[in-house]
Amino acid sequence: NAKNAVKSQSPTSSIITPTTISSDRFVQSRLATYCSVTRKQVGPRVVLAYSYDGCKDDLEVLTKCFLEPIVWYKTLGECGQKQKNYNRRAIREAFDAITELGTRVGYPNCVTDLLAAQSKVKRRFKRNGIYHALTLETSHFVSDLLFEITEKQCIFVGDRCHPRLLDLDSLRLTYPGWKDDALVSEELHCKSNRAKFYQQLNDMVDKERDFLAGRKD
Repeated sequence: NAKNAVKSQSPTSSIITPTTISSDRFVQSRLATYCSVTRKQVGPRVVLAYSYDGCKDDLEVLTKCFLEPIVWYKTLGECGQKQKNYNRRAIREAFDAITELGTRVGYPNCVTDLLAAQSKVKRRFKRNGIYHALTLETSHFVSDLLFEITEKQCIFVGDRCHPRLLDLDSLRLTYPGWKDDALVSEELHCKSNRAKFYQQLNDMVDKERDFLAGRKD
């Protein structure tokens, strides 16, 4: 029966619905539309993850009126529209930042990187026509894109004052292929991948040690 069907659902199932409305396909369809990102069940309520200003107050209203379909649908729709407007504003702000950065860079292929950054912002904030509850502050996604382009420009003009680049430059390497490995390290640095960057440096140190040991033999 419907009650057992809901209990048997896994935590990662596509829909989490209260037992009282589990047989209502229309309600399930609406939930599938609005709960595509994050949801959790609190008693008989479904709590969605939004990030626009004032969303907490709206979510309280939403959870209190869950069993009042007309009010619930209306509030849910308003939440979705507010999140959409919030993300549209975030996209505009991100585009403005990328455009401004474009006036200060000139390394090879910088135009391609700037256009790619704009495309990534669009995809990040909107997938399959559904706006995701992501923010510039919590995801650090846009700042990482800006950092990547900025650091590529710094490397291009010879500015290697970032601590990770200083660590890379401190290595004294002579083994065959070390220059290619150094380029990989720079790429990892630009992409803010600290863990892989230092793993790459450790691998380069090991290669240099093995190379010197083999040459001595």
